[in-house]
Amino acid sequence: MSREYVLEQMAKAKPAKLVCFDSDYNYYLLGVCGYLLMYRQRRFKDGRRCYMLTEQLAKALNFGDLFEFKFYLRTLQFWRGFVSVERLRIAFAKYDAKW
Repeated sequence: MSREYVLEQMAKAKPAKLVCFDSDYNYYLLGVCGYLLMYRQRRFKDGRRCYMLTEQLAKALNFGDLFEFKFYLRTLQFWRGFVSVERLRIAFAKYDAKW
């Protein structure tokens, strides 16, 4: 599967299961292309989805593991172990232009 297809599924898929929540965020578990990905979303409707940087996310995006994922996408901007789909697209555009 192509990375763009996986990113599109991540951006548009409906939440599969609410796992937990705190005062600011709801945490969801989502199945994308055979991989379970966890993301968080602010409780307010305007919040964007931020996916947790895990081995499952790296494998869904055709990388061997999380170390390889971070090695090749050095320009990836993430915060506290979470990254948005928009930032992933920007990092992949720079990655594809370089290689």
